[in-house]
Amino acid sequence: MRIVFLSFFVIGLSGCFSTSELSVKTLESPSELEILESYHIQLPEISGLAWRTHPETKEKELLAVGDRKFLIVTIKWSNDRSKGETLQATETDLAFLFKPKPKEQSEWESIYSDDSGRVFLIKENPSMLIVISSDLKRIEQTVSLDLSSFIKKDGSDKNSGLEGLLLLSNGHFLGLKEKNLISLFEFAPRGEKPRGYSPALSIEMSGVFSTQKTSRGYDAVKVMRFNKKDENLIEDASGINVDTAGNLYLLSDQKRMIVSLGNKLSPDQKNLKALKAWRFPKAIKQPEGLVFDEQGHPIVAIDTKKKGKLNLFRLSKLK
Repeated sequence: MRIVFLSFFVIGLSGCFSTSELSVKTLESPSELEILESYHIQLPEISGLAWRTHPETKEKELLAVGDRKFLIVTIKWSNDRSKGETLQATETDLAFLFKPKPKEQSEWESIYSDDSGRVFLIKENPSMLIVISSDLKRIEQTVSLDLSSFIKKDGSDKNSGLEGLLLLSNGHFLGLKEKNLISLFEFAPRGEKPRGYSPALSIEMSGVFSTQKTSRGYDAVKVMRFNKKDENLIEDASGINVDTAGNLYLLSDQKRMIVSLGNKLSPDQKNLKALKAWRFPKAIKQPEGLVFDEQGHPIVAIDTKKKGKLNLFRLSKLK
């Protein structure tokens, strides 16, 4: 492990927020969020963020991964930070877990964790769920996720696999396909039916994901999509996220915005509804990772190759 330190900046900005329900007009001109804090993480091309409960101390940590290197960056994140405070981060290289030693990039597009301290990763192509032990020393499971029936036969979206991951307390999980078309899947252990989503199923801040039935494999038991107008305006989606109240959000990379999906998905639901939207400031380009802190502030990471560039931001609340 290698200890690194993150640069810290505080920016005081003012602005206003929209509380109206989303329409085509507000998707085209969503209200803009404010940057409250900015950091630099020494991890190129960040693709995902997640909260993790440390298996020994039980403290909450912020995890970051990229789709290039086999690294997990663990950040000690305090809710009470003072101006100029330096945050401590630990880099853990997991390349040794993969035999033979990987020559390709990690393609880790999303990360999640739970109170057990285990780490769950989504690899995009081919789409699979990788489960890492809480001590980060072994792979507990690797589960293939078959999307062949949802991928265009002409191969035009072969690189548009899963990008988002949201684990649920009932052993199901939501997986997000980024584009062509934006698709939100519910995956369930083979033989089970869709159960949808409600805030009671969220384990974002507390709870454990059951893997007792993973030996049966997972099936995509439900798929949900936007209407054509919203699809064109949102353009792509790089994350499916939830706040502390259990509300669902999509993160759009190309349009640089957060889109609210509400707090409920019924088991038979086929259409996604965009309810509200918020745009990132111009300084935030290619947002790929998103979590919400306990106060409701979005924390977003961007995909950049530039060394020393600010790539982690804490933003104003979604009012």
